[in-house]
Amino acid sequence: MTGNLTNLNRIIINRPLVFLFSLFLLVQTILFLQIGVFTALEAEKYVRQGNLLYETGGLGNSKYLFYLPVILLVYLCRLIGVSYHLVVIIQVLLAAYALFCFYKLARKLSN
Repeated sequence: MTGNLTNLNRIIINRPLVFLFSLFLLVQTILFLQIGVFTALEAEKYVRQGNLLYETGGLGNSKYLFYLPVILLVYLCRLIGVSYHLVVIIQVLLAAYALFCFYKLARKLSN
């Protein structure tokens, strides 16, 4: 048991990004397996607006301009004919990039 902890400590100290992104992938995988792709409540609005943009070329209301990135991702899925899993993958990749940027900022501020 102590040997495993020593190996984990070595990985955390020598390769913190590997450890950080391993935890990130573990959490994302657990969430996906437990919840899946959740398209109810707030997500319904964005899917509806993405579909409306695809069908009519416009949004239902100007307040949805603030949510345009997600709406455009839904529109893109409809345009190329793929499932909404592409939206989830892109959002997870953006979250991973944000985590990387936060890590770099923390390293810069702490050194």
